[in-house]
Amino acid sequence: MKDKYKSLKKALLKKRERLIKEHHFLRDPDKRRDQRSSLGELSGYDNHPAEVSTETFEREMNVSLDRYIMDLIDKVDSALLKLEGEAFGSCERCGEEISLARLEIIPYAQYCIECEELVEKNRL
Repeated sequence: MKDKYKSLKKALLKKRERLIKEHHFLRDPDKRRDQRSSLGELSGYDNHPAEVSTETFEREMNVSLDRYIMDLIDKVDSALLKLEGEAFGSCERCGEEISLARLEIIPYAQYCIECEELVEKNRL
């Protein structure tokens, strides 16, 4: 690992730890209870439809957030593996070096700025 990346490794490890904590929070059993028991009713019909909708929305949001967090954990893990080799800091699309300024902001960046813009355009 290059010396210039030592602080990035610390940042990646800290980010991973925080993401794991967020993942565990979202996976808390109290958040996974089925809709009726979490509303404290035997039947979902006893509750106002807005309450049921709010609860459903919150559950769906938590699932989406957890997927996003797991994706970030994968990216952080990939960056940590690359740090052990020589691939860290290289764009996965063009192979050019990713600027240190970009890596300091997003230490798990996979692409240089130019390629990131192209990738984002193609995702839309």
